[in-house]
Amino acid sequence: PLWEMHPPQVIKPQLLKDGYKLVAEKGYEVTDDVSIVEFLGAPVKITKGSYENLKVTTPEDLLIAERLLDDRAAKAATVNA
Repeated sequence: PLWEMHPPQVIKPQLLKDGYKLVAEKGYEVTDDVSIVEFLGAPVKITKGSYENLKVTTPEDLLIAERLLDDRAAKAATVNA
């Protein structure tokens, strides 16, 4: 199956360091930190996420995040009124 990965990707620091070393030594091509862990043969757990769990890296991402937070605040105000 094909999975879409969202942040956060939670990895023990030493495991990630070992993975980066292996990738550099072997010349593997990786797309993200989880693929590095997979090259080590370590287990990867997948959990259900949400499109609202954004990685904010651009000004546009920030605008989207602010809009989502504003919408949540408006819904909460309505429920608590």
